[in-house]
Amino acid sequence: MVCNPNVEAQLFWNNISLESDGPLVNDGYEYDRMVQIWRAANATQSHVMLLWLSPSVLVEEFRGTNYQFQPVILPVILPDATVQCRAARITTEERCSPDINVRRGNMVVACDDYVQSLQTAVASSLRRLLEESSEVRRSLAYQAILNLNVSQLDMNEILYR
Repeated sequence: MVCNPNVEAQLFWNNISLESDGPLVNDGYEYDRMVQIWRAANATQSHVMLLWLSPSVLVEEFRGTNYQFQPVILPVILPDATVQCRAARITTEERCSPDINVRRGNMVVACDDYVQSLQTAVASSLRRLLEESSEVRRSLAYQAILNLNVSQLDMNEILYR
């Protein structure tokens, strides 16, 4: 099962009055469903607000159109992402828990998300190829890229030292 990472903790611990109303256990949506929602909003000229990571093929597809993604800057600034915050983040199982208190974690996990641009771009391309391939022809590259993690936080820490 896929559950939205960190959103409930960030909203709750930073007193941001937004909530999701999706079908997943944590009221979120799976990636493919969010793409469908965006395309439907574009087709019907409706408004929608989604949490989205960049870089993304979808962001680029809609760039320069009436439905290009618009960043929303909340009046609340999330605490900076830190190595400590990342280490304290709840697990996938906890994010999918039916207990909202488990999904929120503690205040330490409410920091901003850290960027993994290269991993996001490469993994999304490989994911698409993986889904289009037969099981016999599937490469282990997608899983390898998902497990490779030199985040911006790690790079900042290396440069700081």
